[in-house]
Amino acid sequence: MRHIVNQGQEAQLFVLADGPMLWALRRQAEQLELRPYVTFAGRMSDWGAQREAMRGGDFLIIPSGGERYSISTMTAMAAGLAVIAPTTTEAPYLIDGQTASLYPPDKPDGLRDCWKALLDDHTRARRLAHGGLDYIRSHHQASAMVTALGKLYRELNEARLASAATTTATVS
Repeated sequence: MRHIVNQGQEAQLFVLADGPMLWALRRQAEQLELRPYVTFAGRMSDWGAQREAMRGGDFLIIPSGGERYSISTMTAMAAGLAVIAPTTTEAPYLIDGQTASLYPPDKPDGLRDCWKALLDDHTRARRLAHGGLDYIRSHHQASAMVTALGKLYRELNEARLASAATTTATVS
């Protein structure tokens, strides 16, 4: 963030998280004189408020590998944010150059360089944001997910019934 601000980029970072590392981040922001550029908002449990906050942003930055499936990340993609994540991510929907820009977390300036490249190339950032939105629309529509859940329920129920019938026939 310091490098980006020092390069003259207008940027505001919203940290939507909590936990033991938050105090260390606050201290670091103070030490680097970044407090005017960083807002610590805490974790948002109200999905409507989180979605609204994301609509006002341009990027979602995932600083660590994170979860395989994250509703926050998928919400950001659905809101049209360009996603920046480490190459170590396990999220199958974060595809480098298509739905996200992935950076090597073992490279000291990996995140900074990735973020700066997207700030400098608005067309690429928009393409990633649209790619993420298209991916969510085509792979994670509510109707498709409900249909898949219904199919899974029927399969499990049929397997349970078949197992019960086998057990009954064996006992008789």
